[in-house]
Formats: sequence, C-alpha cells, structure tokens
Amino acid sequence: PVCGVCVDATGTYGNGNNIGPGGGPAVGEQAIERSGRLLRTIPDPLDRDRALFAGKTAVVLGTGYSAITTIRNLELLAAEGVKVRVVWLARKATTPYVRIENDILPNRDALSAYGNDLSLGKAQTDPNFDLQFHGNSQVLEAKLVGSEVQLQVATGDQNITVCCDVVVAQVGYRPDLEMFRELQVHQCYATEGPIKLAASLLAASGGGGDCLNQTSAGPATLLNPEPGFFILGMKSYGRSSLFILNVGNQQVQNVMELL
Repeated sequence: PVCGVCVDATGTYGNGNNIGPGGGPAVGEQAIERSGRLLRTIPDPLDRDRALFAGKTAVVLGTGYSAITTIRNLELLAAEGVKVRVVWLARKATTPYVRIENDILPNRDALSAYGNDLSLGKAQTDPNFDLQFHGNSQVLEAKLVGSEVQLQVATGDQNITVCCDVVVAQVGYRPDLEMFRELQVHQCYATEGPIKLAASLLAASGGGGDCLNQTSAGPATLLNPEPGFFILGMKSYGRSSLFILNVGNQQVQNVMELL
C-alpha cells in the first residue's frame, strides 16, 4: 500500500548482539542458537523455563541489569532446594556495576551491589547455588558435544573450556535494519540509531548515565532524509540501552506535531 507517513516502532528486543570477540559471532554461535541452547532474552527459571535450569549448569554472558536479574532469579530457583550452577562471563575485569548515588530505584541499586559482590566472591548465596565469575572474558567458539554445550573462552591470558547445558546471552540488542534498507536513513555509525537523535543523546549524556534523567530530544531529532519516515521507540536508540517508555510516548507526540 502507498502511504504518506511510515513509522517504524518494531523495537530491538530479541534481536541480540553476537557473543564473539569484538561483537562478531563466535564460531558455531548460530548452530547453538538453532539447537535451542542459546537464549537472548531474560528467561523465567522460576516457572516457564524451570526445566532448562533446575539441576543444570548455565552460562550467563553480560554485565547489564538483564544479566544480573537472570543470575538473581537463578539463585531464587536454588533457594527452592534445586542445585543450580552458573558460570558468569564478563568482558569487565570485576565490579561491573556503577552504583548510582541516592538511586531512586532501590531494587536497581540492590542488583548492582549484588552483582559487584558476586564478582568479588563476597556475596552470601544459597548453599544450592554455585557461581563462578570470569572477568576479561570473550567467547571464541561454541559447539555441541553430546548433550552439552562447550565454550572456548579467552579469559585474561589463558583459554579455558566451559561446559554447560544452556547459554544465556544478555549482551544487548541491535535494530533490524532490513525494513528500511532501501530508504534514505542517516544512521549513527556507533549505535545504528538515527543520526540526529544519536548525536543528541551522546551530547546529553556522554553515551551513559542514568536512563531516568532524560526526556524526548524534540521533534527535529526524529527527522530523516527520507520524507515521512520516522523511527520511534526502543529502535530509535539503536544499540543503546538507555531507552525508557516515557520517552517513546513523548516521541509519538513529537511526530504528531510534525505532521
């Protein structure tokens, strides 16, 4: 159909980044994903996904709030009397979370403190919960060997083999660009988001900061060289994880102002 305005608000959740060195795919990564042993979204080990984790070994990749939420839920599963083993692989050396002073979200701060303590081996955990943390790590290769997944991991100055039942890759998401591949959309080389909005976000926060301290950057930042085409919502932030729903609602109002 022909239209005068098109809005792409298809998001990025589930379209995960690769797990290999430098953001590229690890050898065998796609095969492991096809086997159902590589998850890219937050699992539900206490209910829907219990069978994947109860009495099993899981590798968790990443140092965002999704990763530490998954690890916390796995410890809650262990607290129900189920043996759970976790190998946590992180690119950061240790203490991966920067705690926000006087954080208005106490649960976020608690997760940050918990994650940092786990990385240092200081956390008091359930007896049924066994966690190993490997910092300075990157996955080189993944393959199925019998009934288990084997990962070849570079960690520090040595390579190790990690065997597990399931891999949970929470290393961020990126936009699927195929929808507008043939349109004139000027994208940021770093985030893959629309360039005007990406530049505004970078100028405002230096690429980081508390996601709660933001508002819509205004209608002008949503304009593209392609007339009548707008990217809104999480996808407008590209690979950045700072998006919050309130900004998406403001973006909708901004587009209405432009029409």
